[in-house]
Parts: sequence; structure tokens; C-alpha cells
Amino acid sequence: MLPLVRRSGDGWTVRLTLEDADAPPLDIEAQAADAAAAGREAADRLLGRLGRTAAGGPAELSASEILQRAEAALLTDDLDQARRLLESAPPELRDAPVLRLRLAQIDFRAGRLVEATQRLLPLLAQTPAEVDPVLRARILNAIGAVAVRQDEPGRALAAYDEAVRLLEIRREPAALGQAYTGRAAALAESRRLDEASADFSRARIALELAGDSLALARVEANEGVLDNLRNRHAEALPILERSAQRFERFGALNELSAVLSNQIDALLALLRPTEALAISDRSWSLLGRLENPLARRSMRLQRARTLTAIGRLTEARALLEGILRDPDLHQEASMPGRALLAAAVLDAAEDKLADAGATAQRAASDEAPITYDRERAQAWLIWTRALRAEKHAAGAAAQVDAFGAWAARSDNPAVRVLAQLAQAEQAAEQAGDEARTRAIYDQVLIDADRLGVPMLVAEAVTAYGDYLIGRHDLERASAVVGQIARWADSDYGCAVLLARLYRALGQHDAWQGALARARSLGGERVLPDGLSTPPGSGMADTGPKSIH
Repeated sequence: MLPLVRRSGDGWTVRLTLEDADAPPLDIEAQAADAAAAGREAADRLLGRLGRTAAGGPAELSASEILQRAEAALLTDDLDQARRLLESAPPELRDAPVLRLRLAQIDFRAGRLVEATQRLLPLLAQTPAEVDPVLRARILNAIGAVAVRQDEPGRALAAYDEAVRLLEIRREPAALGQAYTGRAAALAESRRLDEASADFSRARIALELAGDSLALARVEANEGVLDNLRNRHAEALPILERSAQRFERFGALNELSAVLSNQIDALLALLRPTEALAISDRSWSLLGRLENPLARRSMRLQRARTLTAIGRLTEARALLEGILRDPDLHQEASMPGRALLAAAVLDAAEDKLADAGATAQRAASDEAPITYDRERAQAWLIWTRALRAEKHAAGAAAQVDAFGAWAARSDNPAVRVLAQLAQAEQAAEQAGDEARTRAIYDQVLIDADRLGVPMLVAEAVTAYGDYLIGRHDLERASAVVGQIARWADSDYGCAVLLARLYRALGQHDAWQGALARARSLGGERVLPDGLSTPPGSGMADTGPKSIH
């Protein structure tokens, strides 16, 4: 055991590091107004991590000691123990505002957002700023956190703004750091990304002053999430990996599950599905230890997306059907649309074109928060492809126009790339100006490459490459398809496109190698018609029949 005691702001921080040759090290950290109280809280947290309970029942403890033990249980996601501690306190303590606030926070961590709000709003009304400004600010921080989870960033911002005003003139760096962190998350939900980044920086300074290492890890994790929102997945990944290691050392299961989910987002966008599966396997082991149904649902959705990406379609289907049947699915405004998009992608992978179109239509029609824009754009693209595949030309043209008009109002460049790709694909289906079609495709490639997201580049290259191969412009096709060759060892779609190009070029050995890679990556997916027929066998390449 390696203890560390240090002065931080107006209080003390005690950090314990438990090292074991047979297990990863454990970090325990606690802050309090005096060193003894911080030491007691750290000891309680350590006992909780080891699966033990501190001596003394709630009736024998002060309000501060009960809060410390509840916080220790809360950190390890033992919500039942935290709730029992608070509800078993003597009546004169149980009615204390700080204990009522902690009960609301437990409801929040359990995914009981309505119940948390029902506790918080009366408590806020009973805590005017003139009487206890710091407690009021902490209540506002909790209200803001609930609003963010309910995809209501406007309500969250109002709460956090007031909390910041109350705290920035007082020496309460821990609560102020939490307010800045929460406000940054709400700003990110509103795609006010530069403002969010500035608030994360402010949070860092406040939490450094407070000496709160776990809260600092939360800030860093949120900065990784912000990079994901900015389509900077390669930059996000090392930040998220580092945050996951820190949360694991602290035993912060809720935070660990969230950061692993964001790692999966980054890896799938980078066309690294095998690595995403390894992260999903790691997060899957936490499922039975998490009490929050919202976190468990997110974990199941991310696993379904990952399983689809590696071709384990039957398992993905079972997970998605369970998610879409969940009566509580709509507790998070963006979750239904995300689940529907995942189902549409799965339908397309199974060549169920009509099902993919119907499911994608529902996902594209979902008026979810602005952070859902990229997923909505992906769904809209699938919908337009399905309409054309089902010979609904007029409907496809109308949706491409509507998609483009909506995307023009978005500040997310990924959304605009996907809408522009829909326009190129629609132009390719219409007899007329081929030069215009190629010009649109060329611009899509430029914009996708500038954004630098492999998933988007592969979408654009696949569509343009199919178009060029179908028109036997193999010189230009080689230049275009070559852009995704670096991902053909990890991504099924890229391997299929490369095999198709080599077949059209009559390059037997190269075709055979690409075909073998596609088969090894395909899982349960069925290769496109004719792709397995050797080059020069007399069968013409008529293009793909599925939604790519």
C-alpha cells in the first residue's frame, strides 16, 4: 500500500495505491476539509473496492460519514449499498439536504432520470442562493447532468450557467470544476464545440486546484468524446485508451463503460473492427456489474454494431431485436434512432433491401438532438439507396433533395459529405451529363479525404469505384479504388471492392488475394454475385446488386 497525503485548495487529498503482483494496481482517492476525514473516506472506498463494508451502522455515523460511505459504494457502482446507507440513516439525518441530493445522484446513476428530477426540483426550491449558494450549485450540477442524459442541452445549460455564477466567486474548485465539465458536455450536445473545449480547459484548472484526479480523468475522457464529435477519431483514440486505464484503476465502472463505448465508435470509424471487438469483449465483461440500464443498453448497441462490422450477423440481430423491443428505449432521445440505424446497416449486410429502406426511413425521420445528425445522415443515405434498388425513382429523387436541403443547415462536415454522396449516386442513375456526375463524385472524394475519416472515405470510394468499374473506366477506377487499399486487410467492404477491381482488370493473382481477404473478413455475409468467378471467364461485371 502506497499512501499519499497532500494539501489541495482549502482541504486535503488522501490517495492510496494498492499494488498486487497478480492484479492491476488500484487507486483510491478522497478529498475532505481535514486530513483525518479524507483518510477515513479513502479507507471506506478501499474497503468497498475490496468487497468489504466498513464497521459501524448508519445509526452510529454522522451525516458526513454516511455520505463518505455512500460515495465509496457509488464509485464502484454498488448502488444498492449506497441507497441502503442513506435510507437507513436516522430520520434527523435522512432529511438533510445533502443526503437527499446524494439519493438523487444515486437515482441518476441507476438510470432513473424521472425519479432523480422528482427529488432535485423540490430540493432546489428549498435551497435559495441567499441561504446556501454552494449546495444550490451542487443541486444545479445534478439537474444539469440529468438534462444532458435526457438530451435536453438547453435545460442543462441553464442549470450549469447558474451553478458557475454561484461558484466562480467562491473557493469551491471541486464543485466549480464539475459545473464547467457538465456545461462543456451540454455545449457539445448543442455542437458548440469550441465553447465546449474552452469549458473543459476551465474545468481542468479548477480540478487541478481541488486535487481531484478522478474528476480530471473524466475531463480528459470528455475531451476524447469531443474529438469523436469533431470527426477526429484518430486523435480521440489514445485519449480514450488512457482514460479507460485510469477509470479501471479507480474502479469507476460507469465511467469505464462510457469511455469503452466511445473507443468502439472511434475504431469503427477508423475501419478497425477487430480491435473494436476486443474493446467490446472487454466492456461486455462489465455488463453484469453495471446497474444503470441506460449504460447497459448503450453497451448492447455498441456490441451489435461491432458484430455487424465483423460479419457475426445472427448475434447482432438477436441483440438489436432485444434493444428495439425494450419499453424504456425512448428514455434517451437519440437511442431509438441509433438502434434503428444499426438495424438498417444489418439489413443491408444481409441483402434485405426493402427492410433496410424501411428501417432507415424510420431512423432518418427521427427528430433527435443535434449530436444524432451524422447517424441520421447515414440512415438517409441508406434510405435513398434502398428506394433506387426497389425502383422507386421519384421517391429517391425527392429524398435526395430533402436530404441535401437538411444537410445544408448542418455544421457537421460529415453530414454534408454523406448528403453530397447521395446526390452523386442519384446523378449516376439518371441518363444525361456524365461529366456532372463525375464532378460531384470527385468533390465528394476531396471533401471526404479532407475530413480524414476512413469510414467516410470508404463510403465515397466504394460508390465512385463501383460507378467507374461498371462503365469500364478502369484507369480512373484504379486511381480511385487505390485510396482504400490500405484498409482492405481489416475491412470487408474495402476487400470486396479491391477484388472487384482486380477482377475487372484481369489480374488473376491480385484478385485471388483480395477475394481471400474478403472471405476471411466476411463472416456470415454473402459475397456479391459474380465476384468469385475468375477474371476472363466470360462473365461481365455488371456491378453490385446490394446496398454498399
